Amino acid sequence: MTRMTLSSLRLPTTRSLSASRLALALAGCLLTAMPAAQVAAQDGAGTQPTREELEEQFKVAVTEGRDQLEAGDFAAAVQSFDTAVQLTGGANPTPLFFRARALMGAGEYEAALEDIKNVLTYGQSVQGLVPEARNLRAEVYLELGAVDRALKDAEAAVKANRNNPAYQLNYGKALVLTGNASAAEKALSKYLATDDQTAEPYRLRAQAYAGLGKFAKGLADIERAIELDPSDHENHYVQALIFLQEENYIGAADALRSAINNY
Repeated sequence: MTRMTLSSLRLPTTRSLSASRLALALAGCLLTAMPAAQVAAQDGAGTQPTREELEEQFKVAVTEGRDQLEAGDFAAAVQSFDTAVQLTGGANPTPLFFRARALMGAGEYEAALEDIKNVLTYGQSVQGLVPEARNLRAEVYLELGAVDRALKDAEAAVKANRNNPAYQLNYGKALVLTGNASAAEKALSKYLATDDQTAEPYRLRAQAYAGLGKFAKGLADIERAIELDPSDHENHYVQALIFLQEENYIGAADALRSAINNY
């Protein structure tokens, strides 16, 4: 029997959603005051808003943008975070981080990468923000198919906080896509210990198991993924590939039909 390689299981990645990641960055610096120079610039424009008024505008823009982001209204979120970035002169990492997230959701990956670069420049002193930014950049690179770059950032995020399940998920995804099945299985198992109701990590771990030749475990995981999300064609496609490795051609044909029907 031919052993399955991870490269044969590579599929388009999907975005992971984690409100905890957003809340973490927000908690560190949402209430950061406006820089004095920015207040002076606003005052010089003739309207002369007070520092308190500018800070309130900043908080409103970030809060509205966060709500829009979590609701999936990425275009509106970008606009809200644009306002927050302008109010802070582009030096506060909080709206930059959120705008990068919104830009990624809108498919503007290069713009998202530029914001993340600035977050890493201005956010070094904000506790927990750098690994958040590295993890977000890993997601962007995964969307772009730059899996080696994604792996580097995902690994850095995990090293900063091994207990963050979102980091483990992206790390495991990058490991699957770069062919490191053993490490991928470990990372994805850590994630699944905290969330057993999401299909994607089961599908990814099924790919890792298949890469290790553990087809029974791979089939069990992909069956769980299909149970959780039967409409995702990727789940059925991975099942077909594993059936093929087991020379179960009838099962593979049925799974491929399901993949096509759900495409």
